[in-house]
Amino acid sequence: MRSVSVTGLFLLALVWFLHQAQDFAVPLTLALLLHFLLMPVVRWLKRHHVVEPVAAAIILLAITGLVTMTMYELAAPAAQWLEKAPRAFRVLEGKLLPVKESVSQLSEATDAMNRVGQTDSSPAVRKVEVVPDRRAAIVSLLGKTMAGIGTTLLLLYFLLASGDLFARKLLTVLSRREDRGCAADILEGLERQMSRYLFQTVVIQSGLGGALWLSLWVLGMPNPGLWAAAAAILQIVPYIGGLAVLVLIAVVAAVTFDNTWSIAGPVIAYLVLTTLKGFVAPVLMGQRLVLNPVAVLVSLVFFGWMWGLAGTLLAVPLLACFKIICDHIEGLERTGEFLA
Repeated sequence: MRSVSVTGLFLLALVWFLHQAQDFAVPLTLALLLHFLLMPVVRWLKRHHVVEPVAAAIILLAITGLVTMTMYELAAPAAQWLEKAPRAFRVLEGKLLPVKESVSQLSEATDAMNRVGQTDSSPAVRKVEVVPDRRAAIVSLLGKTMAGIGTTLLLLYFLLASGDLFARKLLTVLSRREDRGCAADILEGLERQMSRYLFQTVVIQSGLGGALWLSLWVLGMPNPGLWAAAAAILQIVPYIGGLAVLVLIAVVAAVTFDNTWSIAGPVIAYLVLTTLKGFVAPVLMGQRLVLNPVAVLVSLVFFGWMWGLAGTLLAVPLLACFKIICDHIEGLERTGEFLA
């Protein structure tokens, strides 16, 4: 680090590059995180006389099959709800009509007071609304998503099949013994702690999804598996994901049921399960990787701006990686302490 100004310019250039190269950076980052999660499984298979390329292929085939089967089971309910969305919103609008009328009357009264003493001398302007082609946008988004998934799986396979090759190469090219020791500590800490962190996150989110599915099924909610899967995925994003799932469950319950208590039941069940998860997660993960809420919020905003929805999903794991790196580098321990 030559100076503060040069370091600042380098960081700005790095952020600009990552923002512009998100089609490359997001699959690579996701592949690296999944590598930390799955590498212990590869080593376990290797101890049972399964070579690393074959072990990587077995793991990826199992994960791809599980994800494909889940998406196949949830695709039909999701498509049905997308088709019913306009009618569902009309039903919801009818139930909220008294509130809407009160707000409309208040708005009209406010506009009337604002028009007192004003004369409308401006000519009428005819507005032309251009309706975008949604099908083309959806096809483009699906193609981009599938390309990103394919790139991620390909990178992940070669990372898992190569085993510890990249780590050994990195330690070989470092000349000083101190640098090799620091790099070895960082790699070991990243793999050990990130694999544990990601595995525990998967277990906690799966447990939340299973408990929510059972609760919604008991309460009579339609397609409980769809909303439980959405909760398990979106809850990875702190604050924003939980609020989105709460609104989603409330809207579906309001459209489905007529009784107030029947509408409130799924919402209360979700809030209770989320509160229990908030108590259980720190106990399972330990205090070492419990992150500063302010740092988590800043990370969500930053990575969401840089990489969109994918950035919000990757923000917390990347922040945990950065904290682990800071904990193992002399001079950055205070930054790691701030993030804790």
